[in-house]
Amino acid sequence: MICLNNSAVTTSASAAIYQTYRTFALYGQGPLIFEFSELRSIVPPANSTVEVGLFAANLGSTPFTPGDGVYFRFNSAAGLSGVLNYNGTEFAVALVAPASMVLNDNTTYRIVVNHYRIEFWGATATSDPRILLGVIPVPSSNGPPFQALAAPISIRQYFSGTAGAAVQLKIANVVVAQQDLNTGKPYPDQQTGMGLIVSQGQDGGTLGTTAKYANNLAAGAGVAMTNTAASLGTGLGGQFDALPTLAAGTDGIVCSYQNPAGSVTQTPRTMYITGVRIQSAVTTVLVGGPVLYAYSLAYGHTAVGMTTGEAIATKAPRRIPLGFEAFPAAAAADTVGAGVYIPFVSPVPVNAGEFIAVCAKNLGTVTTTGVITFLVTFDGYME
Repeated sequence: MICLNNSAVTTSASAAIYQTYRTFALYGQGPLIFEFSELRSIVPPANSTVEVGLFAANLGSTPFTPGDGVYFRFNSAAGLSGVLNYNGTEFAVALVAPASMVLNDNTTYRIVVNHYRIEFWGATATSDPRILLGVIPVPSSNGPPFQALAAPISIRQYFSGTAGAAVQLKIANVVVAQQDLNTGKPYPDQQTGMGLIVSQGQDGGTLGTTAKYANNLAAGAGVAMTNTAASLGTGLGGQFDALPTLAAGTDGIVCSYQNPAGSVTQTPRTMYITGVRIQSAVTTVLVGGPVLYAYSLAYGHTAVGMTTGEAIATKAPRRIPLGFEAFPAAAAADTVGAGVYIPFVSPVPVNAGEFIAVCAKNLGTVTTTGVITFLVTFDGYME
């Protein structure tokens, strides 16, 4: 849910916009649907305008005026209007007068974008089902409804003067759907297209990359791996530097990541891993060896350590062997391993709150000094 004007300001010329990076395109003759639910406690106050829909805006400066797209407009003068914007030229239709706007109800609104007309659906009373409120025929001079043929989801609020009240507007349940066309996308493609990809943090949690891979990160001095802690650092893949000094035959954790448990402010999600890639290189000459790493995937455990046991309230790691990588004794820096890549025909599920890790077990000879740097990549999506 997005709460517009959470700080309850009324300052003239204040503006805010929420806009997705992803855009949504109109294809062929298939209608494009945009839907959301809206909750407000009062009618739009004086000097306040809110627009919700599929539209592009100039994000370089306020007031972020829509430049192209389709949207609902809420304001004190007209109440609720529907707007078609073709490269800055607006065509509007009045939908609901201010006195008839629905208050204190989670009201669903929908825009149906066709090549020949735009439909605006909503409600005129709390008890109403969703009804067709108005239509804008696409002007014959337009060609497509709006010029770009694709637009992001945008939600804008703007005060043209001091607002008559510190109104807050809550927007939720935002959905975009393509009708009448079978786009043929596999389910993982649909999920990742919505941002539900394992390589980035999810809404409500820590955003940005999930991998341990910072900009300008040089190979480090390395630390010894253990099977009880993520001593090389945490991340869903990334760059990890190890001293190959762990006792032979003992699993060392290369990388470890906990799928966020979630909360009322972050949706708990299941992570599906569809493949793992590992490739390593000697970044400081090895003294001793040879090193023969047996890689494995550990997943589903409820604590970071490989020693986590199976009990009523805990889960032990499930294990999948991944393959071998070898380095000769006294291997020089810049010696690159062959690497392994394992695609999973059946994706590996990691539930909310559970861990996933890559482990390396040296079946060769322990070194005394030297550093091996691992690059680990996970493919997958969230659900």
